Amino acid sequence: MKTNFLPESLSDNALLRLPSVLDALGIKKSCFYAGIKRGIYPPPIKVGDRVSVWPTPIIAELLKRLANPGE
Repeated sequence: MKTNFLPESLSDNALLRLPSVLDALGIKKSCFYAGIKRGIYPPPIKVGDRVSVWPTPIIAELLKRLANPGE
C-alpha cells in the first residue's frame, strides 16, 4: 500500500472523485467496490445521476485505519 496518501493541498471540505480515491488507496475499481460491499470502504455520496464523491476526511481516516490495522 502507498505511503503518500493524499496531497497536502486538499482542504478538509474537499470532495474526492473515484479516480482520486483509487489512486490514494492504490487499488483497482473492482476491488474498491467489493470492499464497499463488504463494509471495508465507505460508500459514496451521490451528488448526481452519474457522480459519486467521498469527503476528504473520510478517506483520510480510512487511510490511517488501513495503515494501522491494530489500533
